[in-house]
Amino acid sequence: MRFSALVLSHVLRMAGVVVEAIGVVLFVEWLIDSALEPALLVSAVAAITLGAVALVGGGMLARWSSPRAPKVRLPSVRMPPSDIDIVEFRPEHAPAFYTLNRAWLDEHALYEPADEAQLADPEREILAPGGAIYIAVRGDDVVGTAAVVPHGPNEVELVKLTVSEAARGGGVGRRLVERCIEFARHTSATRIVLVSSTKLGAALTLYESLGFTHRPLPAVMPYKTADVFMTFDLAGERSESTDLHLNPFLS
Repeated sequence: MRFSALVLSHVLRMAGVVVEAIGVVLFVEWLIDSALEPALLVSAVAAITLGAVALVGGGMLARWSSPRAPKVRLPSVRMPPSDIDIVEFRPEHAPAFYTLNRAWLDEHALYEPADEAQLADPEREILAPGGAIYIAVRGDDVVGTAAVVPHGPNEVELVKLTVSEAARGGGVGRRLVERCIEFARHTSATRIVLVSSTKLGAALTLYESLGFTHRPLPAVMPYKTADVFMTFDLAGERSESTDLHLNPFLS
């Protein structure tokens, strides 16, 4: 069907060229000798018009009959925002640290009194014992947080990881956790622990991709809503024990 139309378009355009040329010749003859019959002028104009119509029609038919290249949809790649920096906690970050973390805890109905101490006074509860807090900032705006709290000489806990909705999907959470892991590597800790919830699917997927492993829940937990316990082995060995001396929540 398209092949036949393509052939017809070529024929129309060739005919259009010929007829238009005849019309031009007739018009020139009439200009040279205006005494000729007026019908000659009419014929010239008609031929030129007909030729133009044939050319236009042939062109339109050619465009319709030409094979169309398939549309290719390129996959969209969302790169980590280059305008977001990870910095160490400063006192002016405290209000945003509270607000961002309280927001996701409330959203998933996970807020408990045990969270309040760290949110209300992160310097005393996290930094003073030798921990670290990392803040993701875009300009002057805080868009993410994560922290590490020591539990004795051999263990640290990853806490209060969050990224604002506007900054999600760009790898900010991964960068925050990686900074926490790097901090832990420079301590005497042999593993990192965390407690979480099955409600936080995206966070659990992130932890798993970074090498955290699911472990049985400790006998004593400070959070009633927590139903996930994970560890990251810093010493090259996977700990299988949740004995009393390894339970960070009994210290």
